[in-house]
Amino acid sequence: MQIPECLKKQIKNEHIHFDYNGYEWKIEIVQNIDFLKEIILEPFIVFADDGHGNYLFIKENDSKVYEFFHETSEIFNVDEPLEELIGTKKKLPSKDDYPEAIYKTGEKVLLGDKVKFKVWVEFWKGWQNGTVTYVPGISDKKNKYERNHLKWIEIKAKKVIAGVLINPETGLVEKIKFIERCSKPPTSPKK
Repeated sequence: MQIPECLKKQIKNEHIHFDYNGYEWKIEIVQNIDFLKEIILEPFIVFADDGHGNYLFIKENDSKVYEFFHETSEIFNVDEPLEELIGTKKKLPSKDDYPEAIYKTGEKVLLGDKVKFKVWVEFWKGWQNGTVTYVPGISDKKNKYERNHLKWIEIKAKKVIAGVLINPETGLVEKIKFIERCSKPPTSPKK
């Protein structure tokens, strides 16, 4: 079975780590895992593992990505195409029924908003100034902020980056005070 070009490219460029389902995965091509041969029953290539015994693999003549979950020996479909999953293709902003992120004031959360927030790691500092740097549905999708049917906004401060949960029923982001709207929102860095 041929190794897809996008995997070869990531290995060559030493981009071998990516985020999926809240875990860091490492690209490693493994073609002979005997116990998986008994379960999958057709040609496949394992291309990543999470260090906990779970594997991501592709089958011959199939464009889908699959996850082998070691604790139950179950196989799940991965919703993302291989190129987006490993970062060789841009992930567009998500479009789904999850509510838009809003502040308690009712205003929509936007990139570049100036806010005050509290972080448990630095609770003694009280309210900290920060800037909203990721908003689901607006920003290019990042798996670490959109997983397990939940979504978070990202806020950056001087020494801390925080993900703040968007309530899946109301869209409210709590424990954040909206200060002001940025006149020119930040742009995503070019890759």
